[in-house]
Amino acid sequence: MKRNISFVIISVLVFYLITGCSTGNPTTKASYKITDSTATQLSAVTTHYKDTGVVSMSSANTPQQVNVLTQKCNQDAKLVTWAVKASDNVGFTRKNVADIARDYEDKHNGWKVLGGINADQYYPNEGVKGHADGSDYFVPQPYGCLIADGEKWFAINAKPYGGNGTYFAGFLNNGSSDQILEGRTNWTITDSSRFNLSGLYVTIYNGSEITGKYKIEKFNEAPGENESSLYSPYVEEGSIINPYPVSGTNLFVVDNAEQAYVSNSITYTYKATNDQKEGRNAQNAFFGKGTITSSSTSVTLTEGQFAIDTKNSDVQSALKDGAKIVVQFEYEGPINQVESATAYHTIMRSNDRDISSASPYNTQRYPRSFFGRKADGTMVLIAVDGSQADKGMPGTNQYEGCGLLRYYGVTEAYQMDGGGSVTMVVRQDDDFVVVNSPSGGSPRKVLSALLFVVRE
Repeated sequence: MKRNISFVIISVLVFYLITGCSTGNPTTKASYKITDSTATQLSAVTTHYKDTGVVSMSSANTPQQVNVLTQKCNQDAKLVTWAVKASDNVGFTRKNVADIARDYEDKHNGWKVLGGINADQYYPNEGVKGHADGSDYFVPQPYGCLIADGEKWFAINAKPYGGNGTYFAGFLNNGSSDQILEGRTNWTITDSSRFNLSGLYVTIYNGSEITGKYKIEKFNEAPGENESSLYSPYVEEGSIINPYPVSGTNLFVVDNAEQAYVSNSITYTYKATNDQKEGRNAQNAFFGKGTITSSSTSVTLTEGQFAIDTKNSDVQSALKDGAKIVVQFEYEGPINQVESATAYHTIMRSNDRDISSASPYNTQRYPRSFFGRKADGTMVLIAVDGSQADKGMPGTNQYEGCGLLRYYGVTEAYQMDGGGSVTMVVRQDDDFVVVNSPSGGSPRKVLSALLFVVRE
C-alpha cells in the first residue's frame, strides 16, 4: 500500500515538473527555470535577485533577463506609491524611477528607499486642450486612481466607466499573509468588488491631529442652504486656463497651496459624450492641500489656489485663518485607510491560479513590470526585459509571465505599465542604479513608481 501511494505521489510530481503546472492550476501553459542568479541582500527583509533563465511554452524556449525585489512588509518596511509634484504645486511631473525614489527620500525624513519599479500607465498629452470651461482632463495623470501618503491625489480617473484604469490595489503593510486590498473603481460595477466614493470632504488639521471633517456638496457653483462649495480654477501643465472670480457668503481662501488641481472635469470624462448626457459618470476630480490665508466675500482664484464657501454653521465655525486643510474625494470602506494604492494594467495570478488574457497587448512578448505577493505575504516587484531579442531579452506574454511568476512563488500578481517604461532601480551605497535593460536604451520618464522603503 505504501509503495502504491509513493508511486502516485512521484507520478504527480513528475507530471507537474514536466508540464510546468502549479497545484490546483491545470490550465497552466508555460514554465520557467533559472540558468544564472545573483542575489544581493539590501536589508534584513529586502533582497534583489538578478536572474537569467528560460521560459518554455509549447515548443518554444525563450531566454529571459529578470530582476526581482522581495520584501517582508510591515510598518517599518513598506511598499509605497509615489509621484513627483510639479514645481508650481499644481499637479505632477514625469520623472525616471530613480528621480522618483530620490524625491520620496527628500520628502520622508527617516526613511530609505531600497528599490522600486515603474507603476501605473499615464496620459502624457491626450485630449483636446485649452478649453476654458474645463471640458478636458488635465495631464499628466495616471490611467487610474492613486493614493500616496494616505492622500487621494487621483481619486477619480479620466475613464471611470471602464478599462484597465479602473483596476485598483492598496497595500496594507501590516505583516499579514494577504497584504493587497484589490477591487475596482468602475462606476458601472454594482457588486462588492467596487470601491465606492463617499464624497468630497474637507479635513481640518491641528498639526498632525484631525480636528474636523466635513462634506462638500458643490464644486464651482454656489452652495445651497446648509451646504458648502469648493472653488478652484482649471490648470493644465502649469498654465492657468481661466482665472476664476468667485463671490460668496463665507469664503475661506488658500492662496499658496501645497497642492491644488482639478485632474478631470464634469464636462469631460475621456470623451464619453453618451455618459455625459446621461449624467451617470459626470464627476469633477480634485485634490487640494494648504493653509487658509484669508476669508472674504469675493476673490479671483488663479493657479495654485482654491477656496471654500459655506452656508453650514458647523463648517463656518471650524474653518479659520491659519487652519491647515486637505480637500479630497474619499472612498467607503478599508481602501480609504491605506497609505498607498495604485491602478494596474492586468491581473496575472489570483489565488495561486494563472489568469488568461486574449488582449493583443498581453498575447505578444513585451517588457513587463509586475507586483504581487507570495503565500506568506512577502511582497514582490519584478521587471522582465523585452523588445531586445537580439540580446536574449524578448520579453514575455501573459502565459509566459504567469509561468515566471509561479517560479518565484507569487500567488497573487498584477501587471503595471509595460514596454519602454519598464524600469527597476536598486539602491547601491547612497544612490540608485538601474539594474534592468530598458528597451528604449535608457530609463523613460514616468508618472509614478512602486518603492520598497525601510525605516532608517
